[in-house]
Amino acid sequence: MLVQGLRRYGFRQKADSLARDILELPMRFGFYEYFDSFDGRGYGSRDFSWTASLFIDIAYENYLKAGEKPFAGRIQKTLYRARVLNSTDQKTDVPPEKISQEMLSAIRELRLHFYTTEGRVDYDEMKQSDEYRRYKSMAASLRDFDLTLLKIEEEKKAFWINLYNTIVVDAVIASGIRESVQEVLGFFANMKYDIGGVLFSPDDIEHGILRANKMKPSRLWRQFGVMNPKKAYALQSLDARIHFALVCGSRSCAPIKYYSPETVDNELALAAKNFINSSEFIVIHEEKRMLISSIFKWYMSDFAGAAGVIDFIKKYIVDDDKREFLESVADIKVDYLYYDWNLNK
Repeated sequence: MLVQGLRRYGFRQKADSLARDILELPMRFGFYEYFDSFDGRGYGSRDFSWTASLFIDIAYENYLKAGEKPFAGRIQKTLYRARVLNSTDQKTDVPPEKISQEMLSAIRELRLHFYTTEGRVDYDEMKQSDEYRRYKSMAASLRDFDLTLLKIEEEKKAFWINLYNTIVVDAVIASGIRESVQEVLGFFANMKYDIGGVLFSPDDIEHGILRANKMKPSRLWRQFGVMNPKKAYALQSLDARIHFALVCGSRSCAPIKYYSPETVDNELALAAKNFINSSEFIVIHEEKRMLISSIFKWYMSDFAGAAGVIDFIKKYIVDDDKREFLESVADIKVDYLYYDWNLNK
């Protein structure tokens, strides 16, 4: 009842966290009648049918039911060729050297008005707003922007993270997506912005620029080839914390935030800390097992392998009990949580 109520009132992250707690308790201690509020151990009747029923209901609503949508024929997938989203003539008269600053200001306004702290985006309201129209004008002005004006790594990092998150939102609106970005085949490769006469897709921004031109998972080549001029804009080094700042329009992503060039390092640290200490990290002590986001599986090389993933989590974990588990248990078994691609609306 609490999970349904929280979700109905828009507290998606709290609802997801509670749902995963409900699943974790029987997994750790068995299907008892009730559980200790401090250490979680079970009391009362064992193999309690109502606990089993609740477990099945929560698992179905949060994982199985959501996971079957793209494969049940309810979503009509559409194949788009490359689509330039900022090709309109509604450019502003902002001088080229100030486009980056004004662009970030327009993105900040969208963040303040249409993104919630729980990670939801009000796509319908945004589409009709003056703030979105202003953003679209600034996006059109990017066609005149000189990317060489971004000189400092922190400035580049903040610019590209903010732009990635907003181009995804813009592409969701432009494509008329209602349930999931998976409705559009090639979504992250084919939705593009013209920036200074060069076309950039979300894949270009994530894998080519922010991941310092590393290979995309399940691909055997780098995003930018040797002769690709976009390679010149790639960051010098990969900061794995970007994975908790980039938002792919899905429920399992972190909430969209605004990143400032002056404080991007602290903001990325906070984004990583918030994600690690969310319901995307579950420990089952008795089985020496942990369940973590699929992001760590897809991008394991960005964290320097399996051992690097554990070291990364230890760096940002707040819960003393989970930290002790990571530091004291050898041969931890790792499983990955279902990644919910349903739209973050």
